Amino acid sequence: MKTVLLFCNRNFRKFIGVIFSLMTFMLIFNLILGIVLSVYDNMKIGIVDNNSLYFMEVYNEDEPMSMPYNLKEDLEMQKGVAGAFFDSSHPVKLIDNENNSLDITNIFGVSIDVLKFFGIDKDNVENNFIFLNKSYKNNKKFKDIKMGDRIYIKDYKYVKDGELWKSEEYLIERTFYGFVDTKNLSMFNSDLSLIDYDTSKKIARGMTKNGDPYFTRLIVIAPEVDMLEEISDYIKEKNSVVKTRYTLETTGNLPRFAVIIVTISIFIIVILFLISTFSVSSNLTQIFNLRKRDIALFDILGIEESKVMKMFIGEIFIYGIVTFLLTSIITFVLFYGFKSFLGFDILTNYQHIYYLLNFVLSVGILVINSFIKLKKILNTKNTMEYYKEVLK
Repeated sequence: MKTVLLFCNRNFRKFIGVIFSLMTFMLIFNLILGIVLSVYDNMKIGIVDNNSLYFMEVYNEDEPMSMPYNLKEDLEMQKGVAGAFFDSSHPVKLIDNENNSLDITNIFGVSIDVLKFFGIDKDNVENNFIFLNKSYKNNKKFKDIKMGDRIYIKDYKYVKDGELWKSEEYLIERTFYGFVDTKNLSMFNSDLSLIDYDTSKKIARGMTKNGDPYFTRLIVIAPEVDMLEEISDYIKEKNSVVKTRYTLETTGNLPRFAVIIVTISIFIIVILFLISTFSVSSNLTQIFNLRKRDIALFDILGIEESKVMKMFIGEIFIYGIVTFLLTSIITFVLFYGFKSFLGFDILTNYQHIYYLLNFVLSVGILVINSFIKLKKILNTKNTMEYYKEVLK
């Protein structure tokens, strides 16, 4: 170990160019990697993990009340469609089991299977469910409502009395299962509450004299967002009178833009890696050519090749650690400055990635290159030409 440290102290200046070249590459690498990871995470949060992207709206712009009823069944048979539901949402009154008025909410009917797309765990949920809008959570009138309590929907329906039609009040009992957050679901009312689809359809029928419900749109749920365009094309092909609208339709260029950024960044990193490796390799060749005398003297003194290899690799390993430490410190200071002064944070979530990759690259590039060059020198040293060259 003392010999290794002695060599490090004596030859450090010769390796400054190698260290600087490798540090420059890794600093640029860290910057590009941070931008790529930041873009990826933003897309993941804003695109992939955004529940609102699962929803598609189908509507008839010319005749809003005229929607093809068979479209729902057709779509439910299509690949990539988890569910389709006519939107009969409208305001209803909520009362508790003591007939106390609670509030007014908009109801929307869905099946249990698609509750997960609203961020709800469907386990142990039965068809008589109601999930109240999260905005009621801090409402004093709902403070005593607990899971499993009965909540009643008060609404009105048309009833024929002889030759006349009259409006009759009625109650629908529901079981409270929790709250639903629709604040970020741009296609829905912000105060939406969920009930089962069959009940919502029954309520909608009661609002018309002939029992045919009015629906102004169909909501389609497609968990595979990359199939939304295909589903949209199918809908328009089957029903030329309807149009579709979905969030990814207007932000669809963002994933492509992210892919372009990532692709270009990978290309730049590969090019820089090759240039840096070539530069390091060239410098190491010159350095080891100057160290051939040391290798020859070790051989004359009878020191085994394996020990010579260990000493040189140990020395190179230390240079790799120095490169890693300097790069990590500069990366931290530089990226902390970005975060503090520009509000551009590519440090907090990714610094452990930088440190890991910088260690692997700094030590790996130096040690692997050095090992190859040392092995080549050691394989050619047992010739008279070699000793004449290095000992003259």
